[in-house]
This record gives sequence, structure tokens and C-alpha cells, in this order.
Amino acid sequence: MNSLLTDWTMWNYVVPYFLDPPSSQETAYNVLLHSQRGHGLSALRVPPSGNTAERLTTIPLLADDVCRLLEALFIPTPVHSVVGVSQGGAAALAFAAQYPSKTKSVVACDTAPQTPAGNQEAWEDRIRLVYGPTPASTVVHPDVDGSAYAKAIGMGKLADVTVPRWFPASAKGPQQLWIKEMITRTDVAGFAHGARALGDYDVLAPAPSRAPLFDGFEGNVLLLAGSLDGGGKVASGLKSLRDKWDAHRQHRPAVQGANTIVPVEFLEIRNAGHLPMIDFPSQFCDALTQWMQSF
Repeated sequence: MNSLLTDWTMWNYVVPYFLDPPSSQETAYNVLLHSQRGHGLSALRVPPSGNTAERLTTIPLLADDVCRLLEALFIPTPVHSVVGVSQGGAAALAFAAQYPSKTKSVVACDTAPQTPAGNQEAWEDRIRLVYGPTPASTVVHPDVDGSAYAKAIGMGKLADVTVPRWFPASAKGPQQLWIKEMITRTDVAGFAHGARALGDYDVLAPAPSRAPLFDGFEGNVLLLAGSLDGGGKVASGLKSLRDKWDAHRQHRPAVQGANTIVPVEFLEIRNAGHLPMIDFPSQFCDALTQWMQSF
């Protein structure tokens, strides 16, 4: 059995497929489903810190958390795949850059390798929506500032504007209520820390602890998007990432003497929004399984 690493409970439709696959699929997988810091209902959602200037959540830190989980649970590496969507997709790309020897492949779904232009202010707007009457200038330490309003009202407001953005206008069903409740219950400080992580990251750039993404990971890569996410902008961005990453790999073998070039692949789930594994779980699982069994 191969090991498949994924994130958060929005994968509930997907996990049974990989634990108990159809008879036509020969391979079953061990699955580690974890709550990213700031999310889920675990007792410790954001690690405490005595340093008020410290960023408690960053995309590189989310990748570090995955590595620490693998070590703490004595899971053999490389795992078969690290899979993530949205913030988790960014963390999956960061994991590939920071720990390239610990996974054979990475799947990044409905995400981007760096904060898109203008998105930092968009995330700050969402934080202001959640904290409401609390002056924006005072929401510096989101684990203590304005949390009463945010818990009672603000997270519900965030859910009201997020669910229509995540799902196609034609989509109706109980899964939207489920996701809305999930957003509403998200830890307030966890949301704010995660929002600021998404507002300032770049896995394509070098850092003291890692090489740039294109240089750091040589394994299999699948970039996946719902065709309707962001009006098609998310899929377009991932196609562009695929093209640039592939072009970089085409030029590296001559320098390094590699014999095989592993192509970066892109897959689009038609008519799906930000969460294709919820919009069309069977299509998502079939496509992901076919890709993972190809290597």
C-alpha cells in the first residue's frame, strides 16, 4: 500500500475512495488526514508564542508541520503523494521545495505558487470583515483582538461571502451548508493567521532553508483546478505554472546529466469551482488515481 498525504476534512468525499477503492483499482492507500494549524477542531489550533511579533502561520511553516507529522508518526518516506487544495495546495508546493526527498509526487489543487497581485489587501479585507467594529489598526494580534464579535458574527459573515465564491452558481446541495458551517466554526485567530500567510508567500523564490521550487523538486507534479474557480483565472494561472516549470525542467538535464524529464501535468475538472473534490468527487478521484498509478 502506498502512502497518500492530504489535508483537512473537506476531503471527506475523497478519503473513502482511496481507503476502499473500486474493484477495478488495484492499489489502496494509507491516508494521513490532518488539520492545518489554525483550522479543524483540535485543542491547540495555533501554537502559542511569547513573541508578539512572530508570525505563527506561514506557508513554509505549514510544510514544516507536515514534515514533523511524518517524523512523529514514523511514516516511511518518500510518501507516494502530498495533496492539498487552496492553502493546502500552497503548503504542498512548499513541502516539495523544502523536503524534495520526502515525497514521490505532489498534487496542488486550486492554488498558486505565490500571492497573486492584489491578494494581500483582499485577505486584509476579509480579516476586517471578520473582526467588524474593532478598528483595523488594533487587529495586530488576532488571537486576542476583537474575538468575541468575530466568533459570534464575523465568521458567519465570512462564510456568507466565501461559499458563493467557492461553488459554481449552478451548484446546489447539502455540501454547501456543510462547508458554510465548517468556515463558521474555524478558529478566529487561526483564520487571521492563515489569511496573512496566504497574503504573503512565494515558493518560487529562494529562501535560506530551501531552493526555489523549480530547482528543489524533481518528482511527479499534478496541478489541478476547477474550470470555474475564479472565473477561470485559477486554472489559467496553474497552466502558466505548468508551462514555466516544464520549460525549466527541459533545460536542466543538459546541466545535470539527467536521463529522464518528468513532465509537470495539468488537469482541469470541468464545471467545478474552488473545491472540485466536493463538486465532482468521482471525477476527481478517478483522475487523481489514474495519474498516481502512472508512476
